[in-house]
Amino acid sequence: MIRLPNSIFTRTSSPQGALFHYFPFSIYEYREHIWRVTELHGGTARELMEGNAVKNLLRKLLDKGVDVQMFITPTIGESEVFPEAWVCSSCGYYIVEELRRRECPRCRSEMQQYPFIITCDEWTEQKEPTGQIRRLEPCGYIAPPRKPKSCRCGSNEIGVVIYDRNDLHTMHLVCKRCQNSVLPSNMCDRRCMACMLPNPKPCSNNRYAKQIEIFSDVEPASFCPSCMQPTKRLTPATSNIVSPVYILAFEDDTPAIVRKAEFRVKEDLEDKGVPFNHIEKVFGLSNVVLAKITLISCVYGYRIGNANPIPFPDGKAYAIAENVSAAIFLFDAARLSADLEEREKILHAASHAFLQTAGYITGLGIGAYRESVDAVNCAAMVFSVEAGGCEVLVREPSKLLTWLRRARALVHECKNDCNDGCGFCVFIPNWQCQMFNHNLNRRELKELWSERFLFGGEMV
Repeated sequence: MIRLPNSIFTRTSSPQGALFHYFPFSIYEYREHIWRVTELHGGTARELMEGNAVKNLLRKLLDKGVDVQMFITPTIGESEVFPEAWVCSSCGYYIVEELRRRECPRCRSEMQQYPFIITCDEWTEQKEPTGQIRRLEPCGYIAPPRKPKSCRCGSNEIGVVIYDRNDLHTMHLVCKRCQNSVLPSNMCDRRCMACMLPNPKPCSNNRYAKQIEIFSDVEPASFCPSCMQPTKRLTPATSNIVSPVYILAFEDDTPAIVRKAEFRVKEDLEDKGVPFNHIEKVFGLSNVVLAKITLISCVYGYRIGNANPIPFPDGKAYAIAENVSAAIFLFDAARLSADLEEREKILHAASHAFLQTAGYITGLGIGAYRESVDAVNCAAMVFSVEAGGCEVLVREPSKLLTWLRRARALVHECKNDCNDGCGFCVFIPNWQCQMFNHNLNRRELKELWSERFLFGGEMV
């Protein structure tokens, strides 16, 4: 028996890495296998429970209906092999079980992990008696592809055949004895086993309607065993379909942070004889400040695809206390919408634009930054735990002007003229955005930043 034991790992590179990449139920690749985190262990840091940040955090979680029983700062984790599905590298023989032998039972070649999972994250709809359509909870199903019990010839020697590795729709389960597809693509209305004959004919027989689901795990648009909707899909296991659900809590509110700011761009530029009014006119900014901030980052659950957040069991939440440097963009309230929801969408899009471009200027990459929005105080914040991550962008006028120019160009030059933003403009990785790239309004931000950005008589 060569059973792979559960993996024990220490947090990778930083507490932030453990928090945002190795949270429970996340999937990662390590030493030629794919794993899923089952548990994180650690203690509760003393500084985590002191001060106002944890009180603000508990209040925010309570507003979301999350009852936290334990905060854990992660240090060591456990994971399991996932998916436990294996395919022969030579003949394609397929099994879904604990791997007991490395050799294929049919041809003695090496068995390899099948790197695909089945997911269902589509929203379902229900028609009300009034005629209105009500959106229901998404499914959130995730599991390894199941192996059919047998082919119509009675054989259970089922293998995977892939006609085009770049097209998941060309993957089929085939009986290795009779060489017939377990579920042909020309099967009539996906309900009738009679279609498995060599020359299928139209048929309305649905005698095996409940059994057909076991044959359909790698077939596109097949029925999900959880929600019974034809929305199940084959997905690469390492495609980051599982995202952390997190929340940030600051020690001070925005006005207090601004009052204690260590650097203010407007005052610094004017002291050097450089007018700030053009920046104010083009971007609707009243100032940009640099501040040191104490915050708590807390991951309290996870999300599969588009599904709603799923809290961790037993009331566990994983949190770390951090000291970060933050660039806070203070917008003129008169230039923004009076409606708080609309204002938040514009500020959120602006924070994404700033975050998208910050890493390219400093060379740290986009992963070094995170963002937060305070619609009440008209503030968009970009912060980083990396030394110099925000300081160089705010303290050096040339870097700041480049940052503003690139953020504006990102918003204006997207080839997709969408309202909410897309992968070509203001979308960022889901683990960096508390709202999973929702509540964005790129078009209104584009209108706010409609003026040409000219500085010193030249375009910058």
